[in-house]
Amino acid sequence: MIKRRQSLASGFTLIEIMIALFIFAIISMIISYGLNNVFTAKQKISIVEKRLNELQFALLLMQHDTSQLIDYTSPSTPSSTTTGNNTQFSFVTTNNANPMGLEQRSNLMHVSYLSKNNQLIRNIWFNEPATSNNMLLNMNSTPQVNKQLLSRVLLNNVTNLKFRYLSSSGFIDTWPPPNLSSQTPPLAIQISFNVPEWGNITQLYRIQGVTLATS
Repeated sequence: MIKRRQSLASGFTLIEIMIALFIFAIISMIISYGLNNVFTAKQKISIVEKRLNELQFALLLMQHDTSQLIDYTSPSTPSSTTTGNNTQFSFVTTNNANPMGLEQRSNLMHVSYLSKNNQLIRNIWFNEPATSNNMLLNMNSTPQVNKQLLSRVLLNNVTNLKFRYLSSSGFIDTWPPPNLSSQTPPLAIQISFNVPEWGNITQLYRIQGVTLATS
């Protein structure tokens, strides 16, 4: 009886240790699998969140730009600077802030949205600095589009990106309408594209100062 008690008190047997290690290994595998799923889900959520933020920023930026669109015509050229087709939309805004006119330049800025290589690209041109021969001090001046070009890719991996323009007779694919060289801005601009994660997206931007419908 004394010998049996001594053998029990001496420790675990090899089989007991192997069983304990086997159970520990199984539990470790389960925990590892669960943690891997958590990290994978977190990475996917981070990617989707980044993609969604880019999409929201692009749409809000276009809304901001179009809200500042002006019906600008050059004194030397009667045609409007608002032009576009299915792949590109170009216009002039007053986004180039010049508080109280302290700088000798115009507050006009040329903006272009372009669809190229499954990307939505925004180009902007700032006015040329004023000189004795080029005093860009007010909105009656001609915006210079050959200085300070800034280009930015707003969205990647978008397909079927298309611009359309709302006229009094409905949506058309080019602006100004065919056979018209001088034209006010469209009533609204529609942009549509496909995002693989979420399908087709369509956004309509109303141009301030025009009426979409009449009673």
